[in-house]
Amino acid sequence: MRMSVKSRVRYFGFVAAAAILVAVSCSSGAEPTQAPAATPTTAVAGPTSTSPAPVASPAPAGNLIQIPEDIQQEMPLLAKYHWSKVDWSPATLGKGQRTSGGVLKMNQPTVPRTWDTATPFGSTVALISSPFYNRLLTYEMDLNKAYEGAGNIHKLFFKPDLAETWSISQDGLTYTFKLRQGVKWQNVPPVNGREFTADDVVYNINRFRDGQLSGATADIYKNVASVEATDKYTVVFKMKSVDGAFIYSIVGPLNNLVPKEAVDDGSINNMPIGTGAFIAKEYIANDHLYAEKNPNYFREGRPFLDRVEWYNIPDAAARIAAFRTGQLDEYTYRGWNDAKQLIDNCGALGCLFYVNEQNSGSNYYFGFNVKEKPFDDIRVRRAIAMSIDYNAAIKALYGGNARIGFSTVPTDWDGGRMFPRTAKDAPAWYKYNPEESKRLLKEAGYAPGSLKLKMLISSATGAMPSDPALYMEYLRAVGIETEPQLVDATTWRSKYNTGQWDDLLYGATITGGSDLNDWASVLETGAPSNIFGVSDSKLDELIRAQRVELDRAKREQIGKAIADYDYENLYGRVWLPSPLFYHFFRPWVQSLVGHDVYFWATYWGLNVLEDTWLDRTRMPAGVQR
Repeated sequence: MRMSVKSRVRYFGFVAAAAILVAVSCSSGAEPTQAPAATPTTAVAGPTSTSPAPVASPAPAGNLIQIPEDIQQEMPLLAKYHWSKVDWSPATLGKGQRTSGGVLKMNQPTVPRTWDTATPFGSTVALISSPFYNRLLTYEMDLNKAYEGAGNIHKLFFKPDLAETWSISQDGLTYTFKLRQGVKWQNVPPVNGREFTADDVVYNINRFRDGQLSGATADIYKNVASVEATDKYTVVFKMKSVDGAFIYSIVGPLNNLVPKEAVDDGSINNMPIGTGAFIAKEYIANDHLYAEKNPNYFREGRPFLDRVEWYNIPDAAARIAAFRTGQLDEYTYRGWNDAKQLIDNCGALGCLFYVNEQNSGSNYYFGFNVKEKPFDDIRVRRAIAMSIDYNAAIKALYGGNARIGFSTVPTDWDGGRMFPRTAKDAPAWYKYNPEESKRLLKEAGYAPGSLKLKMLISSATGAMPSDPALYMEYLRAVGIETEPQLVDATTWRSKYNTGQWDDLLYGATITGGSDLNDWASVLETGAPSNIFGVSDSKLDELIRAQRVELDRAKREQIGKAIADYDYENLYGRVWLPSPLFYHFFRPWVQSLVGHDVYFWATYWGLNVLEDTWLDRTRMPAGVQR
């Protein structure tokens, strides 16, 4: 028997409520409490039998980030537990002194098939590889600037990594990088601590440029005409044309550099080998990864940690239990059910946590090819968008903690925004209006029930995920019948990469970089990454304009124009509710902070581990790390 959409929403709401009830029943029932002022930490009470819930304390810098009213209303949990509200001030942590030593135990987010980013699996490898590698430039994750009022976590700034300095010619066609001298590859076979030189850079860039190895990195370097080592420590890039995207695109972990010897003998497929702050010591696929500090790391005093241990725990209940009992010191989760359980009860050791809106990649949508029927008709695209009750879906699926995942371009390129767009910024098509949806379908020539679409869905278990199941009910209510095609994640990704799916695709944004161009180019006529069949001369003009513009502020305004135009025309995607990210960690784990726009501290932003340290003044008696 079919349920109505309202009944379906009530059903999903009941399931969510039941999950919350179970979580509360399993916890101690204690309310979140603020620790006494006399205790070393002001963020959470010490270990007690009542298993305190995590609490974010006010940042000593005051209102470092002003959270807009519409964000507070639409994403109240984000507003309450934003990263700026966690007490990470150097003046109050460890009495102002960072200490060295200790072990950090982390959840392992992925099981790499290889540790080589110049492969089709580069995005997956990048989720965990940064502690072992470096690149020419990296992004700024230091909180000192944020506490000085710059709020740099919301906008991508880059800084030297293996390149000590860089310059751009006046005509914008030549980039010169001067490398740090004396950098060594890790002292393990097959490189055994040999010096890192400009030839290593040229080798890696030529691999990145090879589209047969990796389409994602090839996109980043497609405008490079040549790369040359002019001496042992100088690398010169010649560009085909002015490229405003290049310097921003090369800072991400898809650009991690590997030694030629490890590629040649195949050892890079088994263990990461680089110049990074940590050396991999033991890797058992589907179980664990152990790493120890690199004693010869080129940044003096880094890393602070002696050892990092990752544990692969696929089962959600087991992961939650591992964090509660202290087997893990951090847990990053996207969604609501797991997060709600840890918010209610994160274990006797206590924890801090913050919420991240993840306003660039990994946001959900319906994908389609606008060159093919029925999606070539904008009335059908609008009808699909208007069939979704976004507010009800957010409540039913995510306990009210989610947002419409507008992600045509990352937030900081969307006119320089600090926070993502909310419902008030949305065009009319993103307002729930089933009657108008039906009218548009009728006008387009589709009687109720006559439009039948297949929908490609990734399912790890072979069962229908709750999210697309609910959206299919909304579509059915306006007269669109959908047939789910459940496939494993690998098959889904393969079909996505090639654009080989029937009708609708339920998925999340995937891109290869951190620059505006990395996101805008997927909408350019004829671009290899344009799997949605978009071809619009006005849009192409905007995309070309941002590519040759070197002024950051002007590029941000072009980015906003691209996003506005895409949302108005629903080109290839109807954006759907996307859950928030939750970062849980022990009170003594310091500086493990992500970049709100792109890099979660425990995934693409893992190079932050070289700055992470353990504050023993916040560590309960009896805890050994």
